[in-house]
Amino acid sequence: MIYLDSNFTLYKAYTCGGFLYQKEESNATIIISRSNFKQTNEVFDPKNIYNLLNGTITIMQAFKVNLTCNTFQNHYTIAGIGVIFVKHSQFSDFNSTYQNNIAYKGTAIYLEQCQETNIISSKFLNFKGSSITDHVK
Repeated sequence: MIYLDSNFTLYKAYTCGGFLYQKEESNATIIISRSNFKQTNEVFDPKNIYNLLNGTITIMQAFKVNLTCNTFQNHYTIAGIGVIFVKHSQFSDFNSTYQNNIAYKGTAIYLEQCQETNIISSKFLNFKGSSITDHVK
């Protein structure tokens, strides 16, 4: 899967992956580059949460997940992951910006059992919650 130079706005999911949900596919490579993700134009209100559990991108298993020069804005979750959940994959993010995101009880990026992780020059601006959680077990 390759997403380049794209704009994604006003999406929602009440369980997993408001924009992308990748089930278990051990050979998949997912590349998202120079794209903008804006979940909502609304000001945060805890009564109006768009993703109850896992955020915009949920990847349960893939060979590789590469993010480069993306912008993620205005993502709100009540529990779990604010923007990205990746499990059983190699994960890299270079020069992405995470801005005005709230993981009410969670993180911007949640990595679980990832073989290799590289986050380089990415920015977390005006974020409420933890920036990155990496669970190796």
